Amino acid sequence: MTRPAAPPESEPMPDIRPFTPDMAAACGTLFYDAVQIGAAAHYDQAQRDAWAGAPIPADRFLTRFADQKVLTAWDDTQLTGFMTLRADGYLDMAFVAPEARGTGTADALLAGLLSHAQANGLSRLFTFASFPARSFFTRHGWCVIRPNIVIIGNVTLENFEMEFRL
Repeated sequence: MTRPAAPPESEPMPDIRPFTPDMAAACGTLFYDAVQIGAAAHYDQAQRDAWAGAPIPADRFLTRFADQKVLTAWDDTQLTGFMTLRADGYLDMAFVAPEARGTGTADALLAGLLSHAQANGLSRLFTFASFPARSFFTRHGWCVIRPNIVIIGNVTLENFEMEFRL
């Protein structure tokens, strides 16, 4: 198994914490910022608005996260990222604040989920990765299975079905 790279020496390691319900609103805001700002180089405004036109309300995150392992990354008191994993090995969400990209935040979150997956006997993880996430996952040994098209309303977005064998 390929392990995520350590963060750059100049960056402190993020504090990885399990998700608690009081973090849901911050996750909604981070998700919105990651899509609207972080994905701007890969998706046009209409695509980003279809994907995340507004922060997701806390109650929707609580429902979505209810049956998933959710890890969050923090820089002191600021949420800098989160990743989620279902029991069947589906990595549902992987988002990092635009200002935290390249700091090792995603690496640390992925390492935590990989440890959880191994401890729970999973042999395969899979996801649908955006353009920016595809390069991150590829760097960590994930393989593209196929390009995937998502249609939201009348807007088309491309992502990539990917897998990782443990």
